[in-house]
Amino acid sequence: MKPKIMQIGKLRQSAQSSFALFFSLVFIISTLFFLSTIQIAFAEGEVYSVSVDPKEPLILEEFIINIGVRNTGDELEEYVLNVFVSKNGQVKDENSFTFSLQPNRGMIFSPTYIPTSIGQYEIVIKLYDKYKNVLYQTKISDITVISDIGPFDLVLDVLSRTVRPSDEVPLILYMRNAGVKGTDVRVSLSMDCLGQEDMHKDFSVFLQGGGELEKSLTITACDEEGRRDITAKMILFDHAFAESVNEIFINRTYKNFNLEFPKSIKIKQGESKVFDVFIKNIANVAFNNLRLIIENLPLGWTEVNPSIIVNTKPNETAMFIVNISVPKDATAAEYPIRIAVGCDETLVQEDSTLTVITGEFVEAEEVEVGQLISKELQYQLTVFIIGSTVLLVLIVVLRKLIARRSQRYKYTYKKNVLEKIKDIIE
Repeated sequence: MKPKIMQIGKLRQSAQSSFALFFSLVFIISTLFFLSTIQIAFAEGEVYSVSVDPKEPLILEEFIINIGVRNTGDELEEYVLNVFVSKNGQVKDENSFTFSLQPNRGMIFSPTYIPTSIGQYEIVIKLYDKYKNVLYQTKISDITVISDIGPFDLVLDVLSRTVRPSDEVPLILYMRNAGVKGTDVRVSLSMDCLGQEDMHKDFSVFLQGGGELEKSLTITACDEEGRRDITAKMILFDHAFAESVNEIFINRTYKNFNLEFPKSIKIKQGESKVFDVFIKNIANVAFNNLRLIIENLPLGWTEVNPSIIVNTKPNETAMFIVNISVPKDATAAEYPIRIAVGCDETLVQEDSTLTVITGEFVEAEEVEVGQLISKELQYQLTVFIIGSTVLLVLIVVLRKLIARRSQRYKYTYKKNVLEKIKDIIE
């Protein structure tokens, strides 16, 4: 009998525990539901408007994000407003505002942002309660930042993949402004070094809207062996608008080839000259991607054919044909130039001189009015001198003829007089 009574007691205790647990859960759920109902009923808010001024923001120019927030609840509430500006998943700017609003009252917030690149941006707006426990609303807007001075393209090309330490590395930069407005840009070159300071070179250039430009220049290699990166950046308003990277290998072991070229070149203004450059491979390896440029001259002056020689085996000779065209307005002077021939395996640079001589002939359409007047005066003076000379000769001849005729007349007259006197005497 006692075991049954004990068993019944245990069952009662278990039932009581289960009921207590059940009622506790019901109480907790009811309390949470009640609290949430109070929150929904009395604490509400919304972001009722989002706009951007201007509608098409320009790069590097400030734009305004206008955000309208309203208290849609029944009591005074405190809020937190977070505004994020992101591009390609990266947060570029963030603003936070804490404020209070009476029921059915609104407020306008106007954070600003200056975009540093063109393209699509996202504006993310989040409205919280004052403790940021409840998120009332999230708004996401897309904008596209444009530019009237770009975008820009930049390509960095190296003449040789292999150079010696402290060599002057020939580079070619291809630059393009795809915008409609021309502008001055700064181009920054750098080579990363390990045991010494990085190498740098900067210059400025004007890029016209829709225009392209090629420029040859050099940068000094590090005084150490190994692979190094050369980086070119196009900078405008202290921001990099375009970037290009190329790699070289610095090696003290040097492969060579013989280079035959004119040591001195003379060209008249407005004329051109064609000459050959021969490269003989005297190394025991093949040279790949052989190319030639003329340093210290604008690329527009030179034309090299072929642009690249893919492979030159040992003991073979390659030939480039170079055409240098001197503009008519080029300054007559001596230009120190350097003929650089590079390939994947090595680089050879030799010095030469271009002498620009004053041209002898000027086309008629380029002659100034003063020159035309002086030429006309010269022509008239020449005609006057020739005509005067001919007239003088005619006068002299005529005077001689008249003198001879006069002498003959006098002689005949005297003869007739003498004959008449003789007849009278006889």
